Amino acid sequence: MDMAINFFYKTKIEEAEDNKIIPQYKFEIHPFDKVQGLVGQIKNLIDVVGMVTSVGRLEKRTNGAEKLDVALTDSRNEKMIVTLWEDRAYQFQASLQNTGQSPIFVVITGLLAKKFSDKPSLSSTDATRTYFDIDYKPLKDLKNALHEASAKAGVGLLPPTNVQFVTADEKSVQQLHIKDVLDIEIPPEKDQVRGLCMATITEIMEGNGWLYNCCSKCARAVHPTEEKYFCVACNDDNITVSQRYRVVARIKDDTGTTTVTLFNKEAEQLIGAPIQRLINELTEGTNMEEIPPAVKNIVGKLCAFQIKINNYNITNGCEEYTVTRVSECSNAEAGGSDTVNAGHKDKRVRLE
Repeated sequence: MDMAINFFYKTKIEEAEDNKIIPQYKFEIHPFDKVQGLVGQIKNLIDVVGMVTSVGRLEKRTNGAEKLDVALTDSRNEKMIVTLWEDRAYQFQASLQNTGQSPIFVVITGLLAKKFSDKPSLSSTDATRTYFDIDYKPLKDLKNALHEASAKAGVGLLPPTNVQFVTADEKSVQQLHIKDVLDIEIPPEKDQVRGLCMATITEIMEGNGWLYNCCSKCARAVHPTEEKYFCVACNDDNITVSQRYRVVARIKDDTGTTTVTLFNKEAEQLIGAPIQRLINELTEGTNMEEIPPAVKNIVGKLCAFQIKINNYNITNGCEEYTVTRVSECSNAEAGGSDTVNAGHKDKRVRLE
């Protein structure tokens, strides 16, 4: 049954000797493989224990909120991504700086389960706290189990690495140079693959516009017919029309150049403003095909682009690869050879 302690005006509180009866830490630890079943539940917060394997960089989302992605592993080598927001992210970064170059074990509490790219992940709440290398039995058990496993394998446990997170589903995305993208072959059993490319935006392609009219319900492009807009996907001509970003950009790295298409969410993230704000700022009589300065301002940005490569791109030689996620990088990360493995060969790259 639920119980509460009430403090009254005459309540006296006295310090007592620590007799170890009350545990210092009390968490409800959830195994990583149980998180999937907790997606969408908001009544019960989740506590997890894990070894930090990698830490992303602080990213600012379109709403201005900053987040930090942290990858954990457990004793069964299961992986879990934890996204820490705002103060929780800053606190984690500050604590990380004091841990030194050694394996880091943490308990992270007060999390909610989310679903991203068909994989469960965890997200911080106001109740989230992070405890580094504390005297807590499940944390000690994890540490011992991973040390034993690494010793048997003849390797040591490593401190966390710094990575560029673009997706929680790390195994399905291969890091590529632009030359790799242009030379890629898609396995017969797949109709598309995804790649992660770090490159600089060099140009916004004139003549492609920067927006499109769409059905407000399904976001599919629509075109006027007899002064009406008809949505093929909804099979309806009584629709509300809105506008969404469609920005075609030229990108470049050390190995070549190509063209990518940034749709609404990804374009807004780099431009830093919702499309309606830009439309409202246009003066009367402005050519809507003309690229606004706010859109042109993304030229020169170094970004990690997660792109989709399909058979149409390869068969028709179409280089307008769709960007499915994007994250702006600092110029300090421009050493692309450290982020993406080099070693190009004069033959097509095959993704397995």
